[in-house]
Amino acid sequence: MTPPGERLMIVTVGGFSPSDSGKTRLTARLIHALHEIGLEPTVVKPIGSHNMWQQHFSLHYSLEHRILVGGDAIRLAKAAGAKPEDIQPVDLLLAPPDITRYLTRIRDYLATLESLLSQVVVLRVSRCEGNGVEHLHAVVPEHIEALPPTLRTIIDELAERLDPPPITLPSSRLYELMNSGDLLIAADLCTAKLVSGSRLALIESFNDVLIPTPTSTKSRLFIVVGPGRAIVYRGDDVVKAASIVSGLKPGSLRASEVLHLVKPLQVLDVEFAYADDQVGNDVRRLTELLVKMLESDDLYKG
Repeated sequence: MTPPGERLMIVTVGGFSPSDSGKTRLTARLIHALHEIGLEPTVVKPIGSHNMWQQHFSLHYSLEHRILVGGDAIRLAKAAGAKPEDIQPVDLLLAPPDITRYLTRIRDYLATLESLLSQVVVLRVSRCEGNGVEHLHAVVPEHIEALPPTLRTIIDELAERLDPPPITLPSSRLYELMNSGDLLIAADLCTAKLVSGSRLALIESFNDVLIPTPTSTKSRLFIVVGPGRAIVYRGDDVVKAASIVSGLKPGSLRASEVLHLVKPLQVLDVEFAYADDQVGNDVRRLTELLVKMLESDDLYKG
């Protein structure tokens, strides 16, 4: 647990756009910058998804280690000195369907590529109950059958290697599961458990979702990333604006729906970094801000 008299500080890192905002690179670099000054933040990626066609290394890792994990979790875990499955409670593996099924309706094919749910072939959910963690895998046969033969072969191999072995999840049940909020609850239970023992926690969101799980409503800061920029917001300001817009809605509310209502605390340049361990003046400035907030509440109270 957080030491008596010390307040847990949560920082949530999000992105302005659904893909390639740069939040994982910035978060990993921030972890390294914090390590330089002796701080060991707890790092969590509550929910993630990755496409096997676009991200080969995470699929290779999952095959080798017999557990489904995403690329962002692998990178963050490496920076933090953790196991990917320990920092990412929910992971979805996507795969594109066979184009030959759509040759007379290519627009439908493109629409399918825009739909996350239509491409989920394997998922992992971690249950954090009591003192232990239980990992569950599932496969979606209808979506696997829709794959090109070469991709289907690899997914079949992955399903055979996963430990524990995956259960079968009909696509209709997948949609129910995603819409019910059960995955969000599972992700948040693990997130809350992970950060409870920390003085400083970094939570990375997914896509352009602003508040990945309810635990992030307790954030002291939100750092929202776009190419070349990191915009820092006070946590209370973001949560208040999100409540006005839609009643919070963790897991679905997007940055574009809220942040036009919130005044930034700081606007920082983000360096063009070539590696996750490249520590520059940008992440050092973020580190200085976090240290000041850890040492005193004066800045946060404004």
